[in-house]
Amino acid sequence: MTPHELPSRHISLWRGVKGPSGPKVYDRLNEIQAEVEAGEGRTRARPKGVRDRFTSCMRAICLDLFHANAVDAEMVTGVHRNSTRLTKNTTCPPFVTGRTFLAALDGLHATGYVEEVSKGNEGSGKTTRIRATPKLIQKMSVAGFSKPEIADHSTGIRLALGDSNTKTKVQTAFANTHETSRWQTNLNTINSEIGRHVIALDCTQTDFEDLERHRRISAITKGKTHKNPYAYQRLDMDAIRLHRVFNSLDWRDGGRFYGGWWQNVPKTYRKFITIDGKNTCEYDYSSIHPMLLYAKSGQSWPVDEDFYEAPHGAPLREAVKAAFLIMLNVGRKIQARQVPEFDSATAGMTWDQFVSGIVKTHAPIRQYLYTGIGVKLQRMDADIAEAVMLKFAKTRYACLPVHDSFITLASLGDELHENMKGIVMEQLGLEVTVKPQDTHTYSSVDPMVEMDISEQLEPETSEGRRHLAWLLRQDGLNELE
Repeated sequence: MTPHELPSRHISLWRGVKGPSGPKVYDRLNEIQAEVEAGEGRTRARPKGVRDRFTSCMRAICLDLFHANAVDAEMVTGVHRNSTRLTKNTTCPPFVTGRTFLAALDGLHATGYVEEVSKGNEGSGKTTRIRATPKLIQKMSVAGFSKPEIADHSTGIRLALGDSNTKTKVQTAFANTHETSRWQTNLNTINSEIGRHVIALDCTQTDFEDLERHRRISAITKGKTHKNPYAYQRLDMDAIRLHRVFNSLDWRDGGRFYGGWWQNVPKTYRKFITIDGKNTCEYDYSSIHPMLLYAKSGQSWPVDEDFYEAPHGAPLREAVKAAFLIMLNVGRKIQARQVPEFDSATAGMTWDQFVSGIVKTHAPIRQYLYTGIGVKLQRMDADIAEAVMLKFAKTRYACLPVHDSFITLASLGDELHENMKGIVMEQLGLEVTVKPQDTHTYSSVDPMVEMDISEQLEPETSEGRRHLAWLLRQDGLNELE
């Protein structure tokens, strides 16, 4: 497997240690630092402030690489080696400066604690990829120290602005306001409640590995047009801490919630998510962004009609949905290659006919197409999501966001449905459709017929586990083999 085919993620330097292993782990980290400093051959000790930053950088690197290894032994971690980018990168904690970070990283590499898997090219934005060596893993595996004892101290409210040079989003520093402080307080309430519960997948380890292989293949298949077609990150079941990402200095764009591992589970498999070992349900807003636009224009769309079926019928629904959402998020007309769901031969029409049909059908909101209004609509649905989750958190129940849909206990499905509808009515005076996704009832197909007798008689094999195993075989048998 080449470096680009390995699961990867960018380094997080917000790691700390919680739990009883803390003192022993920090003793080991101090031993690592002493070895690194001895190998530097410095004639003068670092000033106290610089050494404190050096210590913090070294600890954060070691903890994050240990964490990545625990998630997936093949995981590689991307790091910038450009001093300016490191110092001005607000995704990093305040103690990080380019010179100090690189000194810590190079020292760990020189002493055999870090392996450099591939060199980056800062000019192209390609980061250097590193991972922990067995020496680092062995050194830190003290007294049963494990991934759950690694704390995440990252910030919850983030501002990511577009960089015209790199054409990417860059996290930007900001001054706290009354509003950002309120968002952070609400986020703390939501994260605190989610953290009280065990969020898991009802599956065996074998099924989980099959699901991961399925996700990896999908990432490769769907990523052929991206800079890094093999970027793939294994599900980290400890990642339950949410954060919000805004996209403009006036805070009116974006604001959606990210960070939960369940958001990276393909839609088909989210019904196997459990909370405290119990079945869950998922409800989503039907065509929430078009509904918001119709309300904004003083018009309405019939709540009992499928918005995306209107122009060209059910067979082209997914193509219409993909095209329409792109129209809301770009500033110019889109091309057929941007909507792989559309096939002219199957549709029986040209691309121009397909697009003009959408525009004509939704003439009342035509003025919003190709304006990039999508990020402002995200801010609206994010505020709705915050209210939904807060309502559950205050009654001591977990509610997991997947942008415009939510997952909670199956027994609370009616409550979730009513809360979602009620909050939109309260905030916007708008009647919306809220519909359930495929839930713990799974399907009408009995997977037992696809299993051998030993699987059928396995006492710990729940209905959910049986169905997930069956579904993986149906959806990805050829790919997985």
